[in-house]
Amino acid sequence: MSVRHPNISAWQRDAHEGAYVTELEGFSLRVTWHPETRESRGHFAWIIESAGQKPHHAHERFEEMSAAMADAEGFARTLSATKAH
Repeated sequence: MSVRHPNISAWQRDAHEGAYVTELEGFSLRVTWHPETRESRGHFAWIIESAGQKPHHAHERFEEMSAAMADAEGFARTLSATKAH
């Protein structure tokens, strides 16, 4: 299984929250680490927000931060294409 990599080089670490953030086609993308709990292993997940819309959340958990970033980018591009039509 190959790991997808993000295309945006502008992912920035939010020093206050520890998340990684970027903007893409009017959407705000955020990847965060969720520590291990009794119920689940630690993982990365994303959230995508845009003004006037409810947030979109990752449908899966990612072991690699870069895979979560790439998935968020792809989802945001799909949202943008859908919004354009």
